[in-house]
Amino acid sequence: MNTLETLAVVVAVLVLVKITVIIVAGVRTWIGIVGPLYKNKNRTIVTTIALIGIVVTGYYVFQSFSVVEVGAVVLFTAFLYWFSLLPYGSDLMEMAKKARFRDFWFPTLIWVAFAAWILYSVFWG
Repeated sequence: MNTLETLAVVVAVLVLVKITVIIVAGVRTWIGIVGPLYKNKNRTIVTTIALIGIVVTGYYVFQSFSVVEVGAVVLFTAFLYWFSLLPYGSDLMEMAKKARFRDFWFPTLIWVAFAAWILYSVFWG
């Protein structure tokens, strides 16, 4: 099994574990498991950036796929998340009203850089 297959298997296993826990033990149990990740926001942000930037994206994914291919997968994933979150639309809109740019400026910067990289690759690359 190559590295990308290993990463894909990790995703599949995590999805199946999450769904199994929710079906067998309930949503409250799952929230109890992942809740601590949200209590220390700064540590979670740093860990997430390290995992995404260095291990997964930076080294493996972009060696095997172009940024345009990754962008297409991100679009598919965004639609999947959107579909999954539709039942919570009004709650999400209420939460969005409370959002402050200072809380999400860094992820926004990453998204802008990603979008610029895609556009550069498609039109000038």
